[in-house]
Amino acid sequence: MSHVALLAWILFAPLAAAALNGLLALRSARVPVPVEGHHLRPMDRLAAGIGVAGPLAAAVAAWSLGFAFLARDRSLRLTELDLGTWFSMGQAHVTWLFRVDPLSLVMVLVVTTVGTLIHLYSVGYMAGDAGFPRFLTWLNLFTFAMLVLVTARDLVVLFLGWEGVGVCSYLLIGYWFSDAAKAAAGLKAFVVNRIGDLGLLLGMFLLFWSMAPGGQASLDIDLLSAHVTKLSVPLATAAAVLLFVGAMGKSAQVPLHIWLPDAMAGPTPVSALIHAATMVTAGVYMVARMHPLYHHAPAALAFIGSLGALTALVAATVACTQTNIKRVIAWSTVSQLGYMFMGLGAGAFSAGIYHLFTHAFFKALFFLSAGAVIHALHGEEELGRMGGLWSKLRVTGPAFVLAAAANAGLPPLSGFVSKDAILVATWNAHHPVWFAVGLLTAGLTAFYSFRLVALVLAGPPRDAHLAEHAHEAGWAMTLPLVLLAVGAVGAGVLEWPHELGGTLWFSAWLEPVFYPSLDHGVHANAVVDIILTVGSVAVVATGAAIGFSLHARDGASTGAPLTGLQGLWATVKRGWHVDEVLERVVVRPVVFSSRAAAPFLDFLLGWGARGFVQGLALAGRGLAVAQSGLARHYAMVMLGGLVALVAWAVLSGGR
Repeated sequence: MSHVALLAWILFAPLAAAALNGLLALRSARVPVPVEGHHLRPMDRLAAGIGVAGPLAAAVAAWSLGFAFLARDRSLRLTELDLGTWFSMGQAHVTWLFRVDPLSLVMVLVVTTVGTLIHLYSVGYMAGDAGFPRFLTWLNLFTFAMLVLVTARDLVVLFLGWEGVGVCSYLLIGYWFSDAAKAAAGLKAFVVNRIGDLGLLLGMFLLFWSMAPGGQASLDIDLLSAHVTKLSVPLATAAAVLLFVGAMGKSAQVPLHIWLPDAMAGPTPVSALIHAATMVTAGVYMVARMHPLYHHAPAALAFIGSLGALTALVAATVACTQTNIKRVIAWSTVSQLGYMFMGLGAGAFSAGIYHLFTHAFFKALFFLSAGAVIHALHGEEELGRMGGLWSKLRVTGPAFVLAAAANAGLPPLSGFVSKDAILVATWNAHHPVWFAVGLLTAGLTAFYSFRLVALVLAGPPRDAHLAEHAHEAGWAMTLPLVLLAVGAVGAGVLEWPHELGGTLWFSAWLEPVFYPSLDHGVHANAVVDIILTVGSVAVVATGAAIGFSLHARDGASTGAPLTGLQGLWATVKRGWHVDEVLERVVVRPVVFSSRAAAPFLDFLLGWGARGFVQGLALAGRGLAVAQSGLARHYAMVMLGGLVALVAWAVLSGGR
C-alpha cells in the first residue's frame, strides 16, 4: 500500500467507525433494548467491534508508515495527502492538505495506539451502559478530530481539528448529562477552552495580516515557517503569545487549568484518552510545530517556560492534598503538562515532545488502572474508603504501582528519562530557577504518586465490606493495562542518556523537523548531567519514601500529615482558590453586567428589529400599488411620466 493510502487509512478509518456507530446509536435510541446488568447487548457487541476496529486500523496503518519511514533517508520522511481546495477568498487559499513527518507521526502513533487500547478498555468499562453506541461514536469522532489536528498542514485545518476535539470533549465529559454536576463540568470545559481559542484565532489573524505586505498571506505552516524571520520581533512575539493562549486553554496552563480537574466527571476512559494522552497535549504539539516562530520570539519562549514551571509546581502541590483517586491523577496531568512547556520554553523541543510521548503511556496506564480500582469497588472513588487491595487486584495492583513509579520518575522507567531530559535542558539553557522548580516538583510528584499507592493498595482496608467484595476486571480492561505497562517501561529506551550508554534515538528521529540549531536539548557536559541526574533521583526517591511511609501505616489519614498544616492543606486542596478568584473577578462581573444590560439590549434590538420589519412592510405596500396587474393603471402611469418629461423639457428650454 502506498504511503498516501496509509495516511488516508489513518485519517478516515476512525471517521467511518464514528459514522457506523452513529447509525447504531440512532437505532438504539429509537428502539431501546433493556440493559441487563454489566453485559453487552447484541447491538452493543456490534458497536464495540466497529468502535475498536476503526482506531485499530488507523494504528496498523500508522505503524506501517512508521516502519516505511525508517527505511527512508531522513530527508525523505514526509508524506502528504491533498484532497483539494477548501476555499479561496482574496489572498486566503486553504486546501485540505494533510502531512505526516517525524513530528506528526509521533502524535499519530500516540493517538492511534493508546487510543485503540482505551477503546478496548471502554468495552469492558462501559458495558451495560444504555448509551454504549453513542459513547463509542463520540470516542471515534474525537480520534478523527485529533488526527486532523496533528496532520493538518494549514493552521485553518488545524483549527478545525482543534475545535472538533473541543466539541467531542464537551460531549464526553458531560456524557452522563442527567447528572447536573457532570453536565456542568462538560460546559465548564467547553467555555474555558473557548476563551483560549479566541487567543489562537487572534494569533492566526495577526500572522495572516502581518505576512500580507510581503505577498506571503497564508496560514500554511510550511510557508509561515519559511518566512517568519521577515516579521519584526515584537510582531512575532505578539503572534506567538496569542497562539500560546490557545495552548493554555487546551493544555490546561494556569489560570486556564481550572476545567481539567472537573473534567474527571466523565467516564474514566474519557479521562485517559482526552485528558492524559491526546487532547491536552494538542497545545504542546502546536507550539512545537510552530517552533520557527517561537525561536524568532525568545520573549514568548521565556513566558511559556515560566508559566509551565508555575503550572507544574502549583498543580503538584494540589495533587498532594486530593482525596478522590481520579482528581489526584488529573492534577498530576496538569503538572506534567507544565513540565512539557518548561522544556519547550528552554528551547528543548525534542525533550518536550519526548515527555509528551512517554506521558501518554504512563498516564493512560495510571488513569485506566485507577478506573479498574473504581470498577473493582463498584464505583467508589474516595481514597478514604480504599486500602488493602493489593491481594485482591493481581493485575491492576502491579499496573497501578508501575504507573505511579513512572509518573514519579523513578529509574529505569520512561518517566525518569523524559523528566530528567527536561531538567537537564533547563540547566543547560541557563534557567536555574526553572530547574529548581522542576526538581521540587519532581519530589512532590513522587510524594503524591506513592501516597496514592499506599492509600489504595497498602495497609488494612478502610472499608471492610468494599474490600471483601472487590474483584479484578475482565480481560477487555486488564489487557490494555498490560500493554500500556510495556510502553511505560519500554519507551524510556528511545532516549536513554548518552552518559548511561544510550543513543538519544528519539532526538535523532525528530532532527529533520527540529534542526539542531533550533533544538537545545542536547546534553552539554556529561559530568554535570550525571550529577544533575543523581540529584534528581535522590529527590524523587526521598519524596516517594515519605509519601508511602506516611500513608501505608494503620490509621493513616487522607488529610494533612501534620496538625499545623491543616489550614494550608485546606487552601491547597481547593486549588489555591484560583477557581473562586476567577469566579469573583471574572465570572460575577460579566454575569452582573450582562443582566444589567439585558433590558436595554432587549429594547434596542427589539425596537430595531421591529422598525426594520415595519419599514420593509411599508415599502412593500408602496411598491404593491404599482403592481396592480391592471393595464389601464400602467397606461396612466406611462402617460403621466411622458407629460412630466415634456413639461421638464419645455421649462428647461430644451437643455
